[in-house]
Amino acid sequence: CPSPMLNRPLLLFGLILVLAALTLAQVPGVSFQIHSYDDLREWPQALLKGATWFKVDPNFQNSTFCETQQRVSNPADGCFVLTHDTPDPSNPSETRDNYNTTQDILDFISDSAYSSYFANQNYTNYIALCFKTDFDVCDNSTDAVNWNNGVQSFVKQAEQIIRQNKLNVQFILDGSATANHKRKCLKDSFKPWVFTYIITDDPITAFFSNDPLNGDDRFAVNNIPEDEVDAPLNLELERVDDYGKFKKSEYPFLFWEPSKQSEILSVVNAYNRGPLAPKGFRFAINIDPVQFQVYASQLAGVAGNFRLNATGANPLVTVFDSASSPSPPTPQVGVYAYQIKNTTFYTFFTTAALPANTTFLTAPAALALPSSMDGATLTGWAAASDSDDKNLVVASDASGNFAIFSYANLELTYVSDGNLGKDRLIRNSRLAVAVPESGDLTFVEAYSKDEGSCGVAIQAWQLNNRGSASRLGSEECISAKPGFGADIAIAAVGSLPGSVNPKCNGTLGGLVSFSDKKEVHSAYFCLVETGKNDYSYVVGGPTKLNVGAKPSISLRPFSGDVAVLQLQDEGYCYNNVVANKRPNPALCDSEPESLSHVLTYTFGPLSQLAARIDGNQSVSSCDNEILHGMYDMGSNPNGALFLNNAGSIPLGIVEVHDGLDRLLLEQMESEAAGAGAEKITAATCGYAEPHDGVVMDSIPVSLGAF
Repeated sequence: CPSPMLNRPLLLFGLILVLAALTLAQVPGVSFQIHSYDDLREWPQALLKGATWFKVDPNFQNSTFCETQQRVSNPADGCFVLTHDTPDPSNPSETRDNYNTTQDILDFISDSAYSSYFANQNYTNYIALCFKTDFDVCDNSTDAVNWNNGVQSFVKQAEQIIRQNKLNVQFILDGSATANHKRKCLKDSFKPWVFTYIITDDPITAFFSNDPLNGDDRFAVNNIPEDEVDAPLNLELERVDDYGKFKKSEYPFLFWEPSKQSEILSVVNAYNRGPLAPKGFRFAINIDPVQFQVYASQLAGVAGNFRLNATGANPLVTVFDSASSPSPPTPQVGVYAYQIKNTTFYTFFTTAALPANTTFLTAPAALALPSSMDGATLTGWAAASDSDDKNLVVASDASGNFAIFSYANLELTYVSDGNLGKDRLIRNSRLAVAVPESGDLTFVEAYSKDEGSCGVAIQAWQLNNRGSASRLGSEECISAKPGFGADIAIAAVGSLPGSVNPKCNGTLGGLVSFSDKKEVHSAYFCLVETGKNDYSYVVGGPTKLNVGAKPSISLRPFSGDVAVLQLQDEGYCYNNVVANKRPNPALCDSEPESLSHVLTYTFGPLSQLAARIDGNQSVSSCDNEILHGMYDMGSNPNGALFLNNAGSIPLGIVEVHDGLDRLLLEQMESEAAGAGAEKITAATCGYAEPHDGVVMDSIPVSLGAF
């Protein structure tokens, strides 16, 4: 069974961004149903990502097959294993012995670890059961009799568990369990559960009528299939008849199951022509819920996804903390930077509004970098406060150069600059900025080397007089590889909690990550004072956390821990139409591989991530406390966590990346066409809309793990 997770109520948060002079028409009630999440080890994270509508695939198998299953206790009359595609016992690559079963669903929803979700009286959880069979359930054969008895037994047991545990859960029948024209024998079966209605499969009378004599009343959930050529076609056909009886349905419309952003937006546009369903509109998705919310946000307003006018590259973003605690609270101001040829530009924005309506406060301005950094590509862009509580931005490049700017009145003013790379053979320098309890601005530099046995190292520096910097302790080697070829990221905070590592309690520390051969390895660290002006490091890791390249890290002290956001490109989409449906391997046993331009996120408490690092464990969409998945497509992601003083949600995320340009998208589509239907490619993950320039996203994630 899935291991229990923290029993926390759900709290979602997202980016708070709005585009100046751009107001997007928002369509209310657009959300998602997770589709074919048949590996229940993924459900704890799905709950944290906001899932309240689930769809699984009870696939009936005979007693011979059921006897091979670890999770089936009574195989004599057949069993229901959870898999969309039917296993093939004659082909070992198309079957396995550890499928989840319908009994596992009941065990999961009645587990006290999840009572804050399934017993929550503020909303109902809906679980659609899309039954799969390869026989006629009405032909009175042995299989048909066993199937009917098995479904009826499950209905009775589920209703009993719902009553006993006071659960707010409703099951819905789909697939082979609905009474379409081939299965009229089921019109009075399995009550009180209702059926989905599919316009291309089910009786036309049930679209308009609730006549109980022929079972039309049982068809209660409008379940609209995507057309392969014109995604919203079936929605449009229903709209011609004003959606029939479903116009006043007590259930949302379901629409299955687009993955491309263009198709999702075209469907929302079609739905928005009205009339809108009283209970909303939900996409049955094979993709990550965060990815769906980003993709749909241009019209649905559930996250943020903005194509900026900036046509540069290598974007970076940061958000200032309020220097004090004003009353009433004021929203934070952020600043993002990007490069066009040899010039860096920056623009301020505010975090004052909901995702669809944010304001850019200034036009792009050229950043006055010192001569030592003239024409350099910035690799660091961090907000900080000095001992006088003034807001600063520290810009840095790959050679160890840095420049400090003060922020006031929507302007960045040069203060000082320096170089940490003098007399050292280093490359790919990345700079983390932190303010420890001493109040002195401190840098922790991560860089790659080609000398000796050290490939990636860190070095702490204390800033003196805003220009020069002195070492704190000696260099610490993090990894013997990969040397000069590394893509490196680092972030630090002034004081780590002891939950990260007891030796690090109250010390400056953070997280450093690097990519090696499309694998992202991470290590946590802290700087411990062992004597007067004498320091040593405590390091955990590095451990391979996931696949990808060009990581970006942001840390924020939060709720007694440290919130960590790590982004990377060239990642893997655990949830996709192939992985969700195939009979083998189970989704949580997938072997991830790097996929072109797939952007992924990892978010959660640093204490939990440190535990994964210490345990040499990777993270995936099946982790119970660390959220992970795909959120968009592009390259060079850079993200920032910020404390949201002015909003009802206390933490926010902003992210920028280079968009997926149209020519590249066409090339990727051409390559995917020859890869085969069962091969997981970037196309399988769901393409983003192309954009030749900077894209800014919000990423709705959960605080439930804190």
